[in-house]
Amino acid sequence: MLQGRVDVVEADVTQAPPHGSWDVGVLCNVVQVLPRAEAHRALVNVGAAIESGGSLYIFGHALEDSRLAPANAVGMNLAFLSVYDGGQSYTEGEHRAWLAEAGLAEVEVRFGAGPGGGTVIVARKQPAGGEGAAMPQG
Repeated sequence: MLQGRVDVVEADVTQAPPHGSWDVGVLCNVVQVLPRAEAHRALVNVGAAIESGGSLYIFGHALEDSRLAPANAVGMNLAFLSVYDGGQSYTEGEHRAWLAEAGLAEVEVRFGAGPGGGTVIVARKQPAGGEGAAMPQG
């Protein structure tokens, strides 16, 4: 059972890191509904709350750097651009740069692995001293 081991935290991560520090962070359908500057700040702020050796999981719709694939993310991008003020599908490269700035490394991007064919991005904060175990596989 996860009861007692999982906390759900409400926070405006576009303004400040969530209170506390966490082994794992999960952002589900968050990044692509935010304007570029807020998406960037959200990843940096959540990254600041991830403990050394912890992981951040991002579920959503990311684009390849060409912005032409995967097809479902391109289609969803049209919806995000139409529905959300400034929202859009960001590229793998944008995610990687923002995550690196947040101190998260070992980034793995899995196009089509998420719900509805979405993207799963997993990033890990290096343990103190820079030595790390293998990236979680799933």
